[in-house]
Amino acid sequence: MERKMTMQRRRAPGQSLPLIALMIMVLVAMVGLSVDVGNTFNEERRAVASANAASLAGMNAVIRSGDLGMNVQVYDAIVSSLNANGVEVAPHGQAPTGNQVVLQASYLDPQGRSLEGMPDILPLTTDIPNNVGFVQVSLSGNVDTYFARVVGQSDLPISANAYAGQCSMGQGVYPIAVAKSNIDGGQMSRPVPPDANNDGIIDDGWRTINSGPYAGRTARYVYMRENAEPGSFGFIRWMDGQGQGGSNANSAQELALSVRGEGNLSWGFNEAREEGAPRGQLNAEGSTYPSRPGELNEGDWVYGSSGRISSVEPEIQAHVQAGTIMTLPIYDRTYSDNGETAFRVVEFGRFVILDWERTGNNPYFEMVYLGSAVQSTVACQFSAVPVPDDDCCELWGDVAFWPEYKIVPESSQPIQYIVVLDVSGSMSANFNGQCNNNNPPLRNPQLVGQPPEFVQCANGPTYISAVDGSTVSGDTEVTGTGPTHWWLEERERRIYVAKHAIEAMILQLYMPGNAKYEEAPNLYPPDQFGFVVFNTDAPSSNAITFSNNQKFTSNPADAISKVINYRNISGENYRVQGGTNAAGGLYRAWQTFQNAPTQVYHAATQRDYTYKRVVIFITDGVANTFLSTSDTNLNGGSSRSNTFSESSVVRDENGQIIAGSQWRECNAAGDRAIELANCQTTLYGGRHNGMDRPITQAINVSNDLLKSNSIEVFALALSSLSATGLQSGIPYSPAHYRSAADLVRNPDGSTNVDQIMLTFQNMVADGRCQRGLDPAPISTFAASSFRSIPLMTGGTLSYPNVGQVTIHNSVTNQSFTTFIKVDQDGQLRYRFGERIPPGIYSLNADLYYVNPNEPNGTNGPARLYGTIWTGAESMLATTVEVANRSNAGSLVPSTRANLDLRLTGDVCAAQ
Repeated sequence: MERKMTMQRRRAPGQSLPLIALMIMVLVAMVGLSVDVGNTFNEERRAVASANAASLAGMNAVIRSGDLGMNVQVYDAIVSSLNANGVEVAPHGQAPTGNQVVLQASYLDPQGRSLEGMPDILPLTTDIPNNVGFVQVSLSGNVDTYFARVVGQSDLPISANAYAGQCSMGQGVYPIAVAKSNIDGGQMSRPVPPDANNDGIIDDGWRTINSGPYAGRTARYVYMRENAEPGSFGFIRWMDGQGQGGSNANSAQELALSVRGEGNLSWGFNEAREEGAPRGQLNAEGSTYPSRPGELNEGDWVYGSSGRISSVEPEIQAHVQAGTIMTLPIYDRTYSDNGETAFRVVEFGRFVILDWERTGNNPYFEMVYLGSAVQSTVACQFSAVPVPDDDCCELWGDVAFWPEYKIVPESSQPIQYIVVLDVSGSMSANFNGQCNNNNPPLRNPQLVGQPPEFVQCANGPTYISAVDGSTVSGDTEVTGTGPTHWWLEERERRIYVAKHAIEAMILQLYMPGNAKYEEAPNLYPPDQFGFVVFNTDAPSSNAITFSNNQKFTSNPADAISKVINYRNISGENYRVQGGTNAAGGLYRAWQTFQNAPTQVYHAATQRDYTYKRVVIFITDGVANTFLSTSDTNLNGGSSRSNTFSESSVVRDENGQIIAGSQWRECNAAGDRAIELANCQTTLYGGRHNGMDRPITQAINVSNDLLKSNSIEVFALALSSLSATGLQSGIPYSPAHYRSAADLVRNPDGSTNVDQIMLTFQNMVADGRCQRGLDPAPISTFAASSFRSIPLMTGGTLSYPNVGQVTIHNSVTNQSFTTFIKVDQDGQLRYRFGERIPPGIYSLNADLYYVNPNEPNGTNGPARLYGTIWTGAESMLATTVEVANRSNAGSLVPSTRANLDLRLTGDVCAAQ
């Protein structure tokens, strides 16, 4: 048998040792590498923490040093902080040795850009630059290795980068928001008109202080206004829901806590919803608002407070006695949502309350303005800073203005008056909007200074509870005022007071039978009087026909009879009913003038005279009925909440919203929408079926039909009525507006409303100068209507440069100026050639124009047009937000802000 042969393998001793050794070496290397990497990570983490602390130390050094600080102080603070945390810094300008790190410290502006001129923080005795927004600390270095040396890696790199900025401490900031219109050129502005509220205080106490610490500065009374009207202040609150003290944030207790001592803003802050944002949402679509959540900054919206001066009497008195310099938010606009007001803060100012009036119907603070304020700040950490964008941003706009000129009549003129009287239902209430004819229940709670029993049947003031001092709304509680509800005492009803004030004025006109005429008869033709009434409707019959079958009369007895005996409720001279179609009343007045002769021949002097035409508009309510000129009653329907929708918004060619930003608030206001003045303007409420809102319609009728035809328009507001549209829209000028929030009856039986009407009549009768107005605004003019104007900064304005626009950012303290010029296409326009950093800016504009209609033609004065018309009010400065958003047709982020300018001053003032 054949045997097979096989081979067998045997293991040799020590064969696995090299493999095991190699594996041990790899394992040791991996452990060593992990130790080195872990150590490096720990060192870098320590470097990051140290850089954070060092950046805070540097920013605190900037804050503490004020205007006298040196860069070496900031540098030393950073290095000391790093050393205290075990980080050794290589001396400046030397290479690091050992474990030293290289320090790179820099200043950044508020937009995250390196500061020009002094970007680096160095150990030099040079001044700390202005406009420091952030301190940046960067560290770089190497960490020695332990095991990585085996493979030739003796060290590993580390780096750290940290930013510190400034955050508000909240000390010394108080919840009193002051309207920007109170301030002009770093001083308290002089009020126009001089006594708009007819309280007898001319210029609202405006004065120049002649001695003491505020010598050379101006002071004035700043009145508390429920609707945050121009020239006013309002209380605000820092929180929503529960306040810092644990009570309701809107309570009198929380307001007092916020005003006491140094204030309590540092305890917490909630931003209010941005204007135009949907309810339940803090910001609008595409918005980055707020810039720093939980911290009060320029651009933030702040909740209004329903508190009153009486809620904070001890606290305010303490500040008055101590002369506290108070940092107060300055606001440029407001919005209302379901009865709650929010203010947009555009800057902060330093104010002192010199005195105050807390009793009566017009409480006020006498205030002096000491200049812009930067809130008390402390350094705070930022994970990142704004991304610098050297291409941002462009700001430009078209410019239009409404030319005015002086008219000097050759002799006295006869005057055609039309009084346009509101005869809506609310005129049947008293001046506080109260009715008491239907056995109203006892008020609960009882109210300070008010009758025990009434219903709120029309717009009224905010009341004070006699029980706990809290505020009680004066919102309307019932409908049917006039036919169902009225105030029992006739002499205290609005309609009674208005009719008899018209009577007082009629008796002062130059008419046969009146003393003024009988003392000097036939000097010129008698004055004429016309009377137009309006409520929801304004049919042609509302232009009253007199006994001569004409729409005008020179018979004072006939005029008075028609006024007193007008009624739209059977048998009632002093009860009326209906809504408020203000534009309809003004339009009917214009038609009445259109159908009347403009001239009259006077036999006694054997010459023709041209009538001077005047409208006196009297109302007690917000215009809330649309004008439709195609309707025989001029009634286009009511501007109720259901007329506000997304389609109300008006956008420009770039898709930016230019009107209707508050349509959501107006829609949500329900029945209250018709009483909210902002909602009844196109600027805030937008359009409805292509129609402007009722207040805007009334302004347009006055501008386009009355004032443009040299008809002088006055406006009188009865009761606590918002001045929106009435102060600077409908009347010829702010000086042609007065308000009577309360009824004051003098010992002789006359009233404050009588005095207002006589003031209007005296202004009209002074015929030495009249104000002429071109038919419409213009947006271009020829060189013949301009002359060179020397500039305070040097140089001159020369055509086509006819004005300037200046913007200022109070946060960064940056200002930019550019020309208003007649562009190549003939359009007045301004454009900033340099890039403007994003932010909120205060904008002022000045344009000069010589009107060829002046008595001396183009040899007349070059008048300044520097008052900005917003579409709802006029102001000397407005605010514009420069945004980092690109628009169609622009290669860089572009903000367009068109300007509509009005004359600054009075054409009849001495030149």
